[in-house]
Amino acid sequence: MSLRCPACTEPVALQDFVLQEPIDGQLSTMGQVTIAGDCSMGGKVVCGHLVNQGRFRGEALVYGPVELNPQSVTQGKITAQSLKVLLGARIVARVTIGPNLAKRYSKPPLRARFQQDPTDPRIPPAPRPAGDPVPAS
Repeated sequence: MSLRCPACTEPVALQDFVLQEPIDGQLSTMGQVTIAGDCSMGGKVVCGHLVNQGRFRGEALVYGPVELNPQSVTQGKITAQSLKVLLGARIVARVTIGPNLAKRYSKPPLRARFQQDPTDPRIPPAPRPAGDPVPAS
């Protein structure tokens, strides 16, 4: 499925990610990001919905809800529309919650991207919108 931003006509990524191995870097999508129970992530996440079942350390800008499940550990900075902290979750973070956060930022992430080693087999390649040049190998 492919959508375009009504304001700027750029393609909008809606991919969901389930992280099951430790990862450091930057992840950006308007889909859901789930950090599995045995996994840890460090870095920056920009997404539509964040579910932490493992460990997160870094900065999260979430245009929807954040869910911190039991046994999860969250450290850093979280900006989201809502926050659900279940019994047993640990959080040490600067948290900003509000219904109109998306209006405070210039625009949502447009293309799903993970800034790490592009040959990392743990992260599927982001689909290329029609008309994007294919990088030379």
